[in-house]
Amino acid sequence: MAPWSSLAYGSFLTLISYAVLWALHASHLLYLALPAISGFLIVGPFLAIGLYEKSRRQAQGQQVAFSDMLVFWPSSRGQLAYAGLLLGLLILFWLRAADLLYALFFGLIPFPGAEEALTNVLTTPRGWALIATGTLVGGLFAASAFAISVFSIPMLVSRKSDALTAMGLSFVMTVQNLRPMLAWGVVVGFGIGLSAVTGLVGLVILFPVLGHGTWHAYQAIAGDRK
Repeated sequence: MAPWSSLAYGSFLTLISYAVLWALHASHLLYLALPAISGFLIVGPFLAIGLYEKSRRQAQGQQVAFSDMLVFWPSSRGQLAYAGLLLGLLILFWLRAADLLYALFFGLIPFPGAEEALTNVLTTPRGWALIATGTLVGGLFAASAFAISVFSIPMLVSRKSDALTAMGLSFVMTVQNLRPMLAWGVVVGFGIGLSAVTGLVGLVILFPVLGHGTWHAYQAIAGDRK
């Protein structure tokens, strides 16, 4: 399958993830690191568009270089950007919700700083309740994003469609294939969790695996029918 370009893509995404964490640190927002990492479940399908393109071209017997995965013309260019914007707004809503949840459990007090905030969350009963509530709320965000994007983004890469139609079809196909898609969602969530445990280094391998796997799931369920 010529894995080196996929591994390079995974490395590129890992570097971007580190850049995001650095930006949060520089902006004194490092306390949002955990929600940001979990938010990867929301924007992950969009970030994998290069992997989808590689899978699509390889199915046609073409050779794909790393540069081809970064610079290409999807079939639904403007609509793909629109879908990415919608997912980006969703993750911003999630980060804001995480901020409000912290205030709900710890009160409207001056923010103590990232290190103390993480200590509060991980070592206090209120923090444990916040983790449980945040997991539930974040899961709803992630499940909604997963349902509307898991098939729509590969669809917009491979054929012409508008973003809202593609997202609607993605939701319908997810619901119609609920059991396998729930299983795939668990696999994706486990992969992101494992990547977080390894300091995001695991993304180098796991992200390409999940990206190519999502494309093949799309092909198996949707058949890329016109």
